[in-house]
Amino acid sequence: YYMDWATRRKTTIIGVFTIIVVVIISIFVYNNFLKNEATCFDKKQNQNERGIDCGGVCSLMCVADIKPILPLWVRPIKIVGDVYSVVAYIENQNQGSGVESVSYEIRLYDDKNLLATNPIVGTTFLEPNDRTAIFETGIKVNERIPKTAFITFSQPLVFTKVSEKYDRQNLIVENDLFEDLNTTPKLSANIRNTTFSTFYNIPVVVIIYDINGNAIATSQTIIDQIGSEETVPIYFTWPEPLSGVPVRREIIPRINPFIQPS
Repeated sequence: YYMDWATRRKTTIIGVFTIIVVVIISIFVYNNFLKNEATCFDKKQNQNERGIDCGGVCSLMCVADIKPILPLWVRPIKIVGDVYSVVAYIENQNQGSGVESVSYEIRLYDDKNLLATNPIVGTTFLEPNDRTAIFETGIKVNERIPKTAFITFSQPLVFTKVSEKYDRQNLIVENDLFEDLNTTPKLSANIRNTTFSTFYNIPVVVIIYDINGNAIATSQTIIDQIGSEETVPIYFTWPEPLSGVPVRREIIPRINPFIQPS
């Protein structure tokens, strides 16, 4: 079968055009239906992840790269009458990562190792690279006197990367002053923001220690907002004299990195 030059040229053009159309359609189908983009939620270890969907470019930290949280101590402290507070002192040694939200349960026991009240449940965040305190108050124990306390986390701790600025002490405590120790004790202090950032909704926990290092009082206040290089006054009060002589006080501003503006 013989094709003249014009027919061959027409056939060649149609063939080339057909190949181009097939290639375009193939690319479209691959990109839209067959290609799987690597993500931090595809249940595969790809990109530069250290595990499945964790580490590397992913915000979720791998369990193998996390140091365990250290609950250093938990202590019930009388406020007045049969009303108590409890403070749990915890250390997170992980730099650059914290826990956005975790549920916990605190149990108070009397001298017979019986529950002094119903378990206290709550949720908290854990800031990176710091010792922190979980505070609960207004706990009525009725006739029982709590002697010991324990905290447990009711779900696995999920660590997520945060900005390295939260590894530092961005809020500094200054000029703390005790007054009226023999009546209704008051503690005042200043919190100074050393950064150019504005922080919001800052719980500030205070723990008062006696000469033996025992916690004899605790309380909490909230700073709604502290601006760049701003200093904010804070105040704590107690309704009756403390159970011992205050020798040292630890004031802990808790910045939640997961709710701050980026």
